[in-house]
Amino acid sequence: MSREPTKIHTLRVVLVSPSDVTNERASVKAVIDDLNMNLGRTFGVAFQLDVWENVHPGLHDDGPQGKIDSYLKICEADLVIGIFSKKFGKPMPNGETPTEHEIREAYQCWLQSHLPQLALYFNGEGVEKPTLEDLDQLKSIVSFRLEFLPKGIVSDYIGTADFANRVRNDLMNAMGAAIASLMTPEGIPCSLSAEPRMLRGEGVTELVGEVRMSIPRRPDLGDVEADLRVFLNTNITNAVDSHDGALEPLLIIEHLPQDTSDYPVYTARVVGPNALLFSSVKLPLTGPGGVRTLRLLGIRANAFQLTSPRTAPKVVLTVVAESKTFPPITILNPTVTVGFSYHSFVVASTATSFRRAQGINAEFLSGKSFNPEISLYCTFSENFPVAFKNRVQESLTGAYPGPLSSSVEVGHGTQFEVKFVNVPAGIRIYASVSGIDAGDSPRIRLIAPMNDGSETERVTGLVPILETNG
Repeated sequence: MSREPTKIHTLRVVLVSPSDVTNERASVKAVIDDLNMNLGRTFGVAFQLDVWENVHPGLHDDGPQGKIDSYLKICEADLVIGIFSKKFGKPMPNGETPTEHEIREAYQCWLQSHLPQLALYFNGEGVEKPTLEDLDQLKSIVSFRLEFLPKGIVSDYIGTADFANRVRNDLMNAMGAAIASLMTPEGIPCSLSAEPRMLRGEGVTELVGEVRMSIPRRPDLGDVEADLRVFLNTNITNAVDSHDGALEPLLIIEHLPQDTSDYPVYTARVVGPNALLFSSVKLPLTGPGGVRTLRLLGIRANAFQLTSPRTAPKVVLTVVAESKTFPPITILNPTVTVGFSYHSFVVASTATSFRRAQGINAEFLSGKSFNPEISLYCTFSENFPVAFKNRVQESLTGAYPGPLSSSVEVGHGTQFEVKFVNVPAGIRIYASVSGIDAGDSPRIRLIAPMNDGSETERVTGLVPILETNG
């Protein structure tokens, strides 16, 4: 059972926008609810979302906007999120639209006190058959965006899914900064680094990059025990056993040659759609001076959940350490990027060759029937270097050649499919196969040619391709 924090640190988020981004506004609420339930509840940090819809009807000396301002209290917020799509809004008597007024107030407050932080999101989707009114609105949006672009607070998105991914990343960073600020100063500092991987945007079980945790050794303190919780900004899709144990994620404590202590390799349990728990990890701080390194690898992510048609969204990983012994572990940078989701596509090209059997011309000229063979060669091409992956790349065998690597090796790499349509009656199609054991059903494998013309696997025969649904 996880430790419930005794005190909750609240971050106020104010959401402002014109009326045409209802889906994006709903996404902000959904992301905040998810973060509060998982990362925030675990570590005692929670977002409080304030929106103008919560303002009760009533009179105000400064009119409806004054009523909204008195509720939102922009200058007392920790973060103000502004969203624009195709509408900028109708000007008030002072010439500003409501959303423009709220954002400018937030910026002026930041200039005085460095609060609130401000994040502006602009939808890059165009307007189909725009009217003159649409063009006026878009012109105002473009001018407003260009005004704030040099300040480093502008983020462009394409559609609701891309927006949800971007706002999740920014909110996770804000929560991570709050978590780091609440760490006790006497804690043992830990830093994270990662090797981001290029992930296939269509993949739902993509291996993310390895994360390394660096902790300075403290011979005077002994060992520290902690629960490590790991979160992604998308669903974690590793296979699990009957006890919710994730089969591939591993936490490995690297040993120096002079080490004699036996610290195990830790496995994880799935505790949420995007959360893993490594329980009771014994962090060895004893021994000669230097830095102790932990490796976190084998986590699979649903990249399809993030993929945008025009961007390469980040896959972000956050680590939270809940110390069970003194002193606590302080993670200085709890959030790191472990992957980028790219659209992958396959280019298939074909070539044919007509194999002339001995005497085929004579049979043809004499009118006799004959059975020509046409060899079809199909070549697949990837659009970025690791769109295709072999078995080692799809498993931990290459990254971790340890005793558990055989138990987490996947059965195959990238698979391809070739379809033949409108095949005339009487035509039979055969494919070369290799590596078929007795009793196995025939299966077709790609045969990779070597530079000398040989093949990596010996072709053992030809089997017919059975017709399925025509």
